[in-house]
Amino acid sequence: MPENITLCDNLARLCAVMNRLRAPGGCPWDAEQTPTSLKPYIIEEAYELVDALDSGDQRAICEELGDLLLQVVFQAEIHDEMQLFDLSDVISGITDKLIRRHPHVFARQGDRHSTDHELRWDQIKTEEKAASGTQGDLLSGIPSQLPALQQTQKIYSKLNRHGKNPALPTINHCGEAGADNPEPLETRARIVRELYHTVMTAEENGLDAESLLREFNRTLVAAFRC
Repeated sequence: MPENITLCDNLARLCAVMNRLRAPGGCPWDAEQTPTSLKPYIIEEAYELVDALDSGDQRAICEELGDLLLQVVFQAEIHDEMQLFDLSDVISGITDKLIRRHPHVFARQGDRHSTDHELRWDQIKTEEKAASGTQGDLLSGIPSQLPALQQTQKIYSKLNRHGKNPALPTINHCGEAGADNPEPLETRARIVRELYHTVMTAEENGLDAESLLREFNRTLVAAFRC
């Protein structure tokens, strides 16, 4: 970045461009987007960033970070137009949250906790939800749109971290058999148990099953492209 151009300058320029695209006389496509219509792009850009990180291509990583940042600015601009919040609120909110959830770094020395940081993070999240009147159960904060394998990892990890027994419960229901599910329910239940056991094994060995499978898929695709 040139010495005379600051981070604030570049962020303000990006916001100004986004505002211009949404304004009358701007880009019709950008102007017609809504928070809901942009959801697929948020997911797509996140996965493209993961691909870039896996590749190690620094130029690609920088570009994909920018594409993901655009989605944040885009959403903030639309919500600002709706007079709900703006990008400044987003930045201020996440900054305050980071400080609250890292008392071992930002709290006064005597107030710092030496407990497991991930457990303490969960406890603080629970306290925040209770204060805001949005208290949920232990697993309510896990996004339902995560890939199934990654979602299972998070469920297992959180249960294990909070002293709950994450052993596989008895499976009594794996969907109704029918035209869309012709396989016997016993077969479906067996496959679920095997998948869950795989996640448990990965977690117990400090490995990420989702990343391992992605890495294998890249190898598999490369082998059949030869």
